[in-house]
Amino acid sequence: MVKFKTSENKLFQGKKLDLDVMIPKLRETSVVYRPKNTWFDYCAWPSICRDENGTLYALSAAFGSEHVCPFNKIAMYISKNNGKTWSPPIVVVDTYLPDGQGGISYLGNGKMIINWFYEPGDIIFNEYYYRIGMGEPQSLARARQAMVDTYVDIPPEKLVGGGFVKVSEDYGFTWSDPIRLPIGNIHGVCKNNNGDIVLFGKEGFADTSMTFDPDIFDPAKRPQYESWGDFVARRNERRAKREYFDSEVYSCISKDGGYTWEKGSSCILPNYITWSMIHEPGAVVLDDGTIIGTVRVEDESAAENDFTVFLTRSTDGGHTWGEIKPTHIPGSPPHLLKHSSGKLICAVGCRVEEDGYGIYAYVSEDDCKTFTLKYVINDRSPNNDLGYPCSVELDDGSIVTVYYQRYYDENTGKYDDKPCIMCTRWTL
Repeated sequence: MVKFKTSENKLFQGKKLDLDVMIPKLRETSVVYRPKNTWFDYCAWPSICRDENGTLYALSAAFGSEHVCPFNKIAMYISKNNGKTWSPPIVVVDTYLPDGQGGISYLGNGKMIINWFYEPGDIIFNEYYYRIGMGEPQSLARARQAMVDTYVDIPPEKLVGGGFVKVSEDYGFTWSDPIRLPIGNIHGVCKNNNGDIVLFGKEGFADTSMTFDPDIFDPAKRPQYESWGDFVARRNERRAKREYFDSEVYSCISKDGGYTWEKGSSCILPNYITWSMIHEPGAVVLDDGTIIGTVRVEDESAAENDFTVFLTRSTDGGHTWGEIKPTHIPGSPPHLLKHSSGKLICAVGCRVEEDGYGIYAYVSEDDCKTFTLKYVINDRSPNNDLGYPCSVELDDGSIVTVYYQRYYDENTGKYDDKPCIMCTRWTL
């Protein structure tokens, strides 16, 4: 039976899912990457895929010093034993910008695609100079300032933001040069029944002719802020609002394995949602060819971190999309896994304490029309710096879900200061 509780947040349509908690019979948690004894110890936003040989490939931001850091790189990790142990991080993307939020997908016959997204150099420059100027208390503030100082002398084409993909034809051993797209998402691409590849994403900084806000590097014209609140209120008045927050969600489709892409149409919004509330799309293909697209929807003016999942559907291979509709799931961003049982598993991170900090999976037996079971993947977290779960199925039907949150040391009874990349193997 589907159960709800009352919610004052209008995005939930007055009710949140409040299902009975299910503890999986099998729930084994291990560490994918837990950096220690380094200043560059922040990692987050993982994704995962699996090849026909059973090898698991995870992807995340790594080597940063904080949440969205100019030192971030994108690292890949490999497991040959169903996620019990993982390789050291293998750097697959390293630019001047905060590399990180993206996905990894396996397409068969050794072919893989990684995708990622970041803001352009002028926005990162503005944000870090403001934070440093306000006396940011972190010990690496001057190092980050030195990093963004170099942006003034880097050719503008090296600091272009937006979405990118790389293609591998040899199980991730080598990768193509970056291929730029007008959209980005966090959990990768999906493959249509006809072989086309679909990336369902949010547009961001699509116009490469608008490389920078022209005044950003001029100290005399740089915006001035009176406080952190003033900065947050005004930060999106420049390029980020025009070219990202107010932009649409749509698909790009590739017929040649990810090297060239054509644009599909946008999903349709109900009248109580704006594009600025929608982020971090993903998609999964059903057996009949229907594609279900997922989005994170939030209204920061209502309640911080009180976000949810909306769904949209395409019946023509991702070229057109229907109206997005609420699931009432507390938590986001979502990842949908099509399980061999026929069930769809929507994994989310919950960042609202009253709903329970942690990683949860909501299960549907009717192609996401309703969700009737809630599984606890990992609810041991001291705060809301967590989430971005992504799942794959193993040969025995069990599931491996990767995510990020703070590690709890059973020996000391303490949490790490920063999150790490973790994975849990569990069963329905």
